[in-house]
Amino acid sequence: MARWLSCAFFWLLLAALPTTGRAGEPRPTVVLTLGDSITKGVRPGVTAEQTFSTIAEKDLTAKGHTVRVINVGIGGENSEQALARLEKTLFDHHPDIVAIMYGTNDSYVDKGQSAERIIPTRFRANLEAIVASVRRSGGEPVLMTEPRYAQQSPVNGIGEHCNVRLEPYAAITREAAGKFGTPVIDHFAAWTKAEGGGTNLRDWTTDGYHPNPAGHAEMAGRLVETVDRILRRKPLPGWPAGRTATGLFEWDALQIPGAGVFRQPGSLYLVFDQPTATREVVLPRLNNVVLRAWWWPIPQGGAVSPAEMPAEAPAPPWTPPVERLLKFSQSPTEWRIAAGEALASPAVVVLDVVGTPRLAAEGERIGPGRDGVLTLNASDAIVHGEKLQFEPLTHKNTVGYWVNPADWVEWKIDLPAPSAYQVQILQGCGGHAGSEMIVSVGNRELVFDVEETGHFQNFRWREIGTLGLEAGSAQSLELRCRKLAKGAVMDVRQIRLVPTGPQPASRTVWDVAPDVVLPPLTQEPPAPGRRCLMRIDGEPNAYFTVTFPTDWNPAKKFPVVAEWTGNGPYANPQGDRSTGRVEDGELALGLAGTDGAICVGLPYLDQQGANVTQWWGSAPDHQPATTVAHAKRVLDEVCGRWAGDPDRIVLVGFSRGAIACNALGLHDDEIAKRWRGMVCFSHYDGVRTWPVAGSDRVSALTRLARLQGRPQFLLAESSPVAGASLDAVRTMLTEAEVDTGRMTFAEAGFVNHDDAWALRPSPIRAQVRAWLNDVLK
Repeated sequence: MARWLSCAFFWLLLAALPTTGRAGEPRPTVVLTLGDSITKGVRPGVTAEQTFSTIAEKDLTAKGHTVRVINVGIGGENSEQALARLEKTLFDHHPDIVAIMYGTNDSYVDKGQSAERIIPTRFRANLEAIVASVRRSGGEPVLMTEPRYAQQSPVNGIGEHCNVRLEPYAAITREAAGKFGTPVIDHFAAWTKAEGGGTNLRDWTTDGYHPNPAGHAEMAGRLVETVDRILRRKPLPGWPAGRTATGLFEWDALQIPGAGVFRQPGSLYLVFDQPTATREVVLPRLNNVVLRAWWWPIPQGGAVSPAEMPAEAPAPPWTPPVERLLKFSQSPTEWRIAAGEALASPAVVVLDVVGTPRLAAEGERIGPGRDGVLTLNASDAIVHGEKLQFEPLTHKNTVGYWVNPADWVEWKIDLPAPSAYQVQILQGCGGHAGSEMIVSVGNRELVFDVEETGHFQNFRWREIGTLGLEAGSAQSLELRCRKLAKGAVMDVRQIRLVPTGPQPASRTVWDVAPDVVLPPLTQEPPAPGRRCLMRIDGEPNAYFTVTFPTDWNPAKKFPVVAEWTGNGPYANPQGDRSTGRVEDGELALGLAGTDGAICVGLPYLDQQGANVTQWWGSAPDHQPATTVAHAKRVLDEVCGRWAGDPDRIVLVGFSRGAIACNALGLHDDEIAKRWRGMVCFSHYDGVRTWPVAGSDRVSALTRLARLQGRPQFLLAESSPVAGASLDAVRTMLTEAEVDTGRMTFAEAGFVNHDDAWALRPSPIRAQVRAWLNDVLK
């Protein structure tokens, strides 16, 4: 009974945001069906009206849903080809739900070949990338396994029955659904069960594997059931922060006494619908970085005070009130949330995390990402011994408490082919350097010494050597201490196995795993590792952010990296997005790293002094004075109260922010003299005109004269022709006879118009970090 009540209460809590179409009518829910010829469906003997997509739309409409199902299946397509077109497809259709079905073409072995068209590890990486892309676009992914081949069906190119290769791909699809918390529609299992019950699958197909009208009708039923279940999540208002039910499902894998357990990307919810004497919630260690723990009372009758509901943009984003935050702690095997008196009445305990909550005590097998790199995060580590543990809070995010040299850590890895890998480790160590370490896979090993970084949470990348590794899906990378130098070994945030040989000149940012996590926003007072929402006294309409380094000490002085971010809302067909909100800027923290510097998010203000997401000032002329004046006050506040060094401030900007570096940062002599240097990524003041005051070239060059020889690092997205994306900037500076001796020009190594590249390791980021260290000395 308690379990059922938990579910009932929870659906009452979540707020569903209404959407409308033309003339106030409800916008139809857009369901995209993405796949190969089985999804496309149309072929001799099957019309468009007989495909499972069309049937699903009719049946969902009959159930009372306002829905549009768009079939974007392409015959012969595999998961690799799907990814190549996915971002544009999402951009064109703005789907709410995306049903994804691949595996038949991926698993096929062509004549004269011995391996599948897309090997299993690559298929897994592709599926995970598809799910991530759909979620970034705001859609809800649904994974589907391909239907089973009939017993009497064509063999593959090496004479095998195609189910031999397809079945493992169905298993990978199920595993991906479990890992990422997506619904799974298991056509393969259903057709296997039907065949075992006497159904001849030839009766459901045109040729043994392409569904005929009967097969499509059978498949449509499962799609309708799943989408109907998603669309019937219509909770009443009452949940804080406008959180929706998108991606939310009950999570049976995790059992907490007295609580209903739910997960969605970014959060774990423990719903205690009855008062309890519990003062501490204990759960097994998850495989996620933890942002924060907090609680919220279950509102009686589903009502909530207007004061508790989030304000609309551009007001500050909603964050849990400080008094609702809960203390989080961990041991090697358990996590604990100190609930205090929070559960004396019905309440929800929330654990906000990075990604979908995952429970994998035995570890998950890690294969190469889409860039070929195996990324071994601390969150996926399997720890062995007495003290060693994963410390999941963002300011740690490490394998730590390594005080017993006999403790050790491993990651399970899956290598599809023999290869040589450069081993890179992101390690921290404060005052205990010198321990001798061994990294090994089987009988291959590397020996290295721990280096001093000044603090255990001051993480630095190191290349420790090359390992030649054999193919295999049952291998482990182990990290052990062979000789302890002092009282503790080190902290490890990430290990990367990078294939040796030439690397691509440009990449898509989403193919590379990040190594920097933005801390959660909070209204708590400053502390090491916190990202605080702040206001200037007397300016109630404007807010800014300050991220304090993990080694912050108010008794010392720290350099400051200030940031103006891009316009928003912005999206393009390759998946790049910008909200334009100050709290979503990623360039400063990515370039500065998480220690050693204070990062400040500077807002753009309208003429009334409120944050804006498009340009600065107010239409039609977008005057800069209010924004510039506020930026000066913010910098004075950070340097006067929070240990910023006024003589060591660098300004960085992305897109609109890159223009703002000169347009606002050099607006007058007083603000111009504050900067030691600038980093401008994508655009530059004066190259072209914009809908803001003074964007002409003459005005821009007048501002540029105020730079007075201070260095600038000018960056752009990578282009097909090396350096071409910066040609317009060089041309303008050359024509104006500007001295560029202290200007550095480089492409970022990523094709994206998105500042997310700064959160990922790359040669250019390393170069910018070295430049920053030099400028801020």
